[in-house]
Amino acid sequence: MRHPPGTAASLACGIVSIVLAWMPFLSLPAVLLALVFSRRALARTDPALSNGPAMAARVCALVGFALSMLVAFWLWLALSAVAEVGGRHHQPPPEQPAELLW
Repeated sequence: MRHPPGTAASLACGIVSIVLAWMPFLSLPAVLLALVFSRRALARTDPALSNGPAMAARVCALVGFALSMLVAFWLWLALSAVAEVGGRHHQPPPEQPAELLW
């Protein structure tokens, strides 16, 4: 069965976005490309042609986006926890009040 032009590229970018979800800065361009290519493929779809791979590309892109946002959020939480713990060790100890001599 024939598919509209750009379907293979959109599906490849959608799969790449899932594979690279652990690196959000690389996954997001793949997500955008997959969404653009799948939209163009769906717009050119003839009713006699199958649009299944273009829809699969869109689903893969959205899954890749969701996974990369979860990873980005997890990294943000981990880095802020490390910064918080690291900042505590570099602070000078609080000053002790002078003892009263009676």
